[in-house]
Amino acid sequence: MEDKKYKRLRAEARIKRIKGFYVHLMIFSFFMTAVLILGLIDIRVCFICFKNSDAVSNLLSFAPWGVGLAIHGLVALGKIPTLNRWEERKMRQFMEE
Repeated sequence: MEDKKYKRLRAEARIKRIKGFYVHLMIFSFFMTAVLILGLIDIRVCFICFKNSDAVSNLLSFAPWGVGLAIHGLVALGKIPTLNRWEERKMRQFMEE
């Protein structure tokens, strides 16, 4: 019975991580589309602005967010095995206490 609860809790946690990533991806996609459109009509929207800002440099200024999104995706989808193993060890440790 305990094993079943443990598996269910793990599954729920994984679903939450994946759902969080997809929400993050949707927000990123919406925001980048808006930045591209604003850049195409000559409105500068950037945090790291270049001297001659255009639509492409607007998008490039948000590259760190894209890198963070990629890392979030790798973690949420379980592509970083060391992190998953650590989580499993900790979960077992806490379950045994």
